[in-house]
Amino acid sequence: MTGEGLTSILAERMGWRLGPDRFLTSRRGWIPLWRFQPLTNIEDAFQLLNVVAGSLVLTTARDGSYTAQVKVGHRTGCASTPYAATSITVAVARAMGLDIPDGAVSSLATNHPQSKREGPCR
Repeated sequence: MTGEGLTSILAERMGWRLGPDRFLTSRRGWIPLWRFQPLTNIEDAFQLLNVVAGSLVLTTARDGSYTAQVKVGHRTGCASTPYAATSITVAVARAMGLDIPDGAVSSLATNHPQSKREGPCR
């Protein structure tokens, strides 16, 4: 799965529809595809979290990595990466039932350099 693919799936789960080069939002508006980037933009990650009405516990490790634990309904998702936005977004996706292997997480956020510090949640 690519970062763009995951973003599209999550946008659809937020009630948005995919249009030509844009997302059609639930408020009958639209935004360009490039503008909604929850894997790299912390504001977009929080927007996603707010729409799915999940709870979040975000912690930082000594090495600077972020661990996000998100609860959506009765499901919990967790992700640990060097980037807060990526950790939150992947944790939301996992809490929504999407299967994202730990080894694939760093390749999802294409605007971030590859990192070996991604890892499982503790």
